[in-house]
Amino acid sequence: MKKQRSQPVIQEKQATTASVPAPVVPSFWETLRTQTRWMQWLMVILAVVFYANSIPNQFALDDAVSITENKVTLKGIAGIPDLLTKDSFYGFLGEGNDLAGGRYRPLALITFAIEQSLWNGNPHIAHAINVFLYALCGWVLIGFLRRQIFPDQPLAVLLAGIIFMIHPIHTEVVANIKSRDELLSLLFLLLSLQFCYHWIQKHAISSAMIAGSLFFLSLLAKETAIPFLGVAPLLFWYQKKSVSEILKGSLPVWIAIAAYLVLRFSVTGFKMDDSKELLNNPYLNATFEQKYATIFWVLGKYIWLLFFPVELAYDYSFNQIPLKSFSDPAVLISIGLYLALLGFAFAGFVSRNTISLGIWWYLAGISLVSNLVLNVGAPMGERFLFQPSIGFAVVIGLLLSKLSQKQVLLATMLGLTTLSFARTVTR
Repeated sequence: MKKQRSQPVIQEKQATTASVPAPVVPSFWETLRTQTRWMQWLMVILAVVFYANSIPNQFALDDAVSITENKVTLKGIAGIPDLLTKDSFYGFLGEGNDLAGGRYRPLALITFAIEQSLWNGNPHIAHAINVFLYALCGWVLIGFLRRQIFPDQPLAVLLAGIIFMIHPIHTEVVANIKSRDELLSLLFLLLSLQFCYHWIQKHAISSAMIAGSLFFLSLLAKETAIPFLGVAPLLFWYQKKSVSEILKGSLPVWIAIAAYLVLRFSVTGFKMDDSKELLNNPYLNATFEQKYATIFWVLGKYIWLLFFPVELAYDYSFNQIPLKSFSDPAVLISIGLYLALLGFAFAGFVSRNTISLGIWWYLAGISLVSNLVLNVGAPMGERFLFQPSIGFAVVIGLLLSKLSQKQVLLATMLGLTTLSFARTVTR
């Protein structure tokens, strides 16, 4: 009798055991999304911690050009039609703007006009928006690096993201309201490249349209995204895409650039003559040797500041940088360094070495603002390193991720973060 009574109990236990579902192992993409999300929140935290102290600040310096003394921006929303159809310096200089090539960067000015209507141009809100946009850049950068640069190297993604976010060279862009054009341009650029990637993978025409639209917005913020005419195909080459996929992925970028240039020249015209004012043409009175020797010295200085951002300044205009000659050892070192970078970039192109991709990103980003191709109206500016510094972060992040001693890596990153925080906050 005891045996008969115990049998159903055993069967019940077996049924209960059988009904327990097997543990669900997360897929690769689910794990990827989880890892990416906490990295992105870390970027947000870094942006707030490093730049919250800029929010109580007032307007300063070039904010007059874009906001406080710009008669079009001060109209608020009513000024938006003029911002879209006039040179970006029209509201400050009127029709007398003689900057080479003109300037057509309406997007950031439109945000300033909207703020003028909503909050009467409150500088604290404007500073807070810049911090928010910087945090957003960090958030999007992590997603971009995770999916398109280091898909199988989460540590390299994390390190590259941290290096970018904590770098003191970005202080001018984030803490200077006027430099919102740099923030918006990079943000829309990274988003566009992600949708280009989605367009290749999913073949959804909507992704191509979104990618082109986002890249167009990047250009409306600032034209520094133009070199991605060549960087976009490079990016897909390093992802081991076929030639047809490379052309397909780059098409939205190329169409957006063409549309922007047509619009830009229809507004600003084809005035490519250099300015006759020394303030807007720092090499006006320089000889050929002085001009190009100084340009290469500045290019070397940019690399120095990426590694040692100690002596930072907001003003590199006329006479802040003495004219150089090719007999200057620093000029020769700079030329040799850039030739070495080009050589490594070309060598890594064939093997698709990720470090060489970071070098290409840096070289392309710095090319348009180097004064080698066009006069940008200033011999140097820390804001010009904002977009190119992603290439630097990619290279350094990858190299640091190779450290075998994790204690050494942790100590290095803590030291860099502490020093960068101190330099950024005091800046």
